[in-house]
Amino acid sequence: MNTDYALNEVLVLTHESIPIIDTYDINCHYMINILKRFDVNFTSTPRHLLESQVTWLIPKLHLQGHKTDCQYRFSMNYTKGTGR
Repeated sequence: MNTDYALNEVLVLTHESIPIIDTYDINCHYMINILKRFDVNFTSTPRHLLESQVTWLIPKLHLQGHKTDCQYRFSMNYTKGTGR
């Protein structure tokens, strides 16, 4: 819940034109039900910000322990605006 709260605060304070890159060691699981959790706990947060402004990634050190599919989908190597 603390991570949800921190992300909500960033979304509330940011402008829609700023892309947000969220790196978290279990983002492949964390982001699955994010919209449902925000609908229940943070009703004032614009839902479209979660859908369009946030890019979900996994830090490189943690990415090595994930399945191959996760390694491609959540890698900074293959994401515009991020890198090594």
